[in-house]
Amino acid sequence: MMQSISEYLETLNEDGRNAVTALIDFMEQTVPSLHPKLSFSMPMWLFAQKMKDGYLGISAAAKHYSVHFSSETFIQQLQQEMPHLKLGKRCINIPYHDLSANEMIKQKIILFLQQNGQL
Repeated sequence: MMQSISEYLETLNEDGRNAVTALIDFMEQTVPSLHPKLSFSMPMWLFAQKMKDGYLGISAAAKHYSVHFSSETFIQQLQQEMPHLKLGKRCINIPYHDLSANEMIKQKIILFLQQNGQL
């Protein structure tokens, strides 16, 4: 059983490792007070003690990575703004080589953090 984010990263393919590491770095720069922890087998940032109070997570698959948001409403807004991307359960899937989506999701993460009182 994985105990750490570094162990999680070791299980990923190169694209997945690069995408997850980039988002961890982005989060560290954007919200240095939030620290990721491995939860549900993925790096997650909890906004309070309990998941119900808000979270953001990231997971990686073969051809895409997924950004997980605690708000279903927020994900529905993302779908309207980024209709070419597929949704999962409380997540949006970003193909590794979709550069515009990779940039856009960072802006959406900032918006989500602001809406949840983290910025």
